[in-house]
Amino acid sequence: MIKIVVIIMVLAIVKILISRLIRNNKGGSNLHKAADQGDILEVTKLLSNTDIEIKDQNGRTPLHDAVKKNHLAVVDLLLNHGANVHSKDNSSVTPLHEVVTHSVAETLITAGADVNAVDADGFTPLHYAVGNLPDLIEILVKKGADINAKSNDGDTALSGYARIGSNVVDQLGKKNNEEYIEKAQQLIDFGANTEGIDLSWMKK
Repeated sequence: MIKIVVIIMVLAIVKILISRLIRNNKGGSNLHKAADQGDILEVTKLLSNTDIEIKDQNGRTPLHDAVKKNHLAVVDLLLNHGANVHSKDNSSVTPLHEVVTHSVAETLITAGADVNAVDADGFTPLHYAVGNLPDLIEILVKKGADINAKSNDGDTALSGYARIGSNVVDQLGKKNNEEYIEKAQQLIDFGANTEGIDLSWMKK
């Protein structure tokens, strides 16, 4: 009986050592690489001998990489194998901060992702969505994102977006930038506080 316990312990230690050693030249593991490339067969194979929460030099997990590259099948696989949907990198960025499509966002939120998680600068996934993929605004707000959450610098999603929209409209004119105006209006319609925010550019 003792021998069996010892063997199990040794195997567990070996598994941990292997997961720490199989790193690629970018500081990530082979699992990171497979997740980044969307190689579901390789990911499946590596999950048998690699810690699913292994982090690269930036503190990113394979789930971060799969989400950022929009590999939904890999995201599903990792979550089904217990990947931590709340995992944060060295800048406190969660996988949900990095979503680029509705389907992946829905998958992460269904798995329990915090729609109000903040990174090291106090930015929520909504702040990121406004700057990178405005189409995600509605889904995040409907799932409970705080429309008026402030970053460490005091920026809400609307105040940050208003500065971007103002600069774009000033440079290119309102006619070619209706999208910025529509998204700013969308934030307002969802209840964003407009106090102290210059929105005059929306009427130029």
